[in-house]
Amino acid sequence: MTEKDLLGYQRDMETWMDHIHENPELSMEEEDTAPYIASVLKSFGGWEVTEGVGKYGIVASMTV
Repeated sequence: MTEKDLLGYQRDMETWMDHIHENPELSMEEEDTAPYIASVLKSFGGWEVTEGVGKYGIVASMTV
């Protein structure tokens, strides 16, 4: 992914950041943040997303 590609995601990244900052959660208690991030990753396609790792953890593996 190039810098130009990333700039295309700038508005999306700002939206994600705003969402996370407007809905703060304590560390290790990210009950709403984890599913939000997982849904963003799934929206990209091409990622195998495993949720609930150690309670609220997420593992995303790129499939080829």
